[in-house]
Amino acid sequence: ADGYLDLLLSSHPPAEIVDQASYLRGLVAQRKGDTETAIETLQGLIAASPDYVRAYPALGYVFLSANRDAEAEEIMDVGLALIADRIHQLVMTVSASETVHVSAERYREISGEVLDLQDALVLQISVTPDDEEAHMALGDLHQLNGVLQLGSTLQMAHAEYSQASSILRSKLALLQGQQEQSDLPPAERAGIEAEMAGLREKLRIVTTALSRLEE
Repeated sequence: ADGYLDLLLSSHPPAEIVDQASYLRGLVAQRKGDTETAIETLQGLIAASPDYVRAYPALGYVFLSANRDAEAEEIMDVGLALIADRIHQLVMTVSASETVHVSAERYREISGEVLDLQDALVLQISVTPDDEEAHMALGDLHQLNGVLQLGSTLQMAHAEYSQASSILRSKLALLQGQQEQSDLPPAERAGIEAEMAGLREKLRIVTTALSRLEE
């Protein structure tokens, strides 16, 4: 594996090949059980190329395997926020293309970025399957794929939104049970109510997306 990576890096390769090689080195180190090297490699990749979205869930997975759960959650939240922002930008670009011509080269760039984001989200969901925001983002991406005709279907978007809805309803039910405890301190009750409000807003967004798909 190392020989293949060295070959990728030969002859002053473009930046994306360097990033890919660093990413693969991190995965190889993790597979070999060298957790510290994997962490250092992926952290270095994120520092050098913060837009390389696959590195975030990969680093989160390595942190989890080392029982560093708080660091895993933090880095995956950062990555998911970056992915959500990139999806929003792509949606705006594709929407504008209805009136503004997009070159074939730019279309290929958009298509490649969509597939990169999809890979990152699939990895993130494999690491944290109960992350409703990751399912929501993947649902958005499947819709965008449908517009770009990249092979994903609206049924796949529906499945991700439905999964997000199920996760949200389960979390709300759990919090509702906690809220109904009579001896709950006021500060803790207020925190639960705020968290429930945020989950209800996500559920509203997901429900709206499902309704549009079902029209």
